[in-house]
Amino acid sequence: MKKVLFQFSIGVFLFLGTWYLLSKINFVRILRVETISKKNEQKLGEVLYDYIKLESKEIKPDSITDITGRIKRRICEMNGIDPASIKIHILKNPDINAFAIPGHQLVIFTGLIGYSKNPEELAGIMAHEIAHIEHNHVMKKMVKEVGVAGVASMIGGQNGSQVIARLAKVVTSTAFDRDQEKDADATAVHYMVKAKINPSFFAGFFIRFSNDINQIPKELEWISTHPDTKERAERVRSLIPASLKSSPIATQKEWSCFKEEVKRDL
Repeated sequence: MKKVLFQFSIGVFLFLGTWYLLSKINFVRILRVETISKKNEQKLGEVLYDYIKLESKEIKPDSITDITGRIKRRICEMNGIDPASIKIHILKNPDINAFAIPGHQLVIFTGLIGYSKNPEELAGIMAHEIAHIEHNHVMKKMVKEVGVAGVASMIGGQNGSQVIARLAKVVTSTAFDRDQEKDADATAVHYMVKAKINPSFFAGFFIRFSNDINQIPKELEWISTHPDTKERAERVRSLIPASLKSSPIATQKEWSCFKEEVKRDL
């Protein structure tokens, strides 16, 4: 009996020891996901975007009235990011959603633009997604969700519709892990402060959205994958320096014109 207990104890010890060691291994780094060439990442992003836009019309606002382009330039230029390195797509879709895809691409649904009360709210969401792009969270999340083989099959052109569909689901509706979300929120606040955009609107967006849950059930997929919105809003507010001097992104008239232009193009 003692021998059996001893062998059992050894087995448990080896199992826990192995589990602990595996938990300490950074598989993303070992598998060199972070060194995937920009060309391959761009190819992966193009395949995913082509799939995502199959049932959505792409909206292309006039360059003069495009507030999203103005927000991108302001955030990027004030934070040492090349604005040309990030491409924005606006798709006709009622969901209140925005997400990053490989190849430094940011997809914004018209539902998010329609729901945003002002350009500063939209800027907060965009800054958050740009943070995910700059921190390479997108590729890390894809590897975590579908494995290296799934990502490699997309890059190698050996991708079936099921793999593409799963990866598209990952980038459009699966949240990053809690640490990455906190990192992106904090970075978004940093970006906005540097760009003289008040992050209070970013926090306010989440509070309002959380309060509107019962009124907008159809558009909840994105917010349901970003839990603890009120807690996140308080965390965002705590990061705003008291000395912040912000300046508006656009006038209310310009914002209204942009929203109407997007709405007309539907």
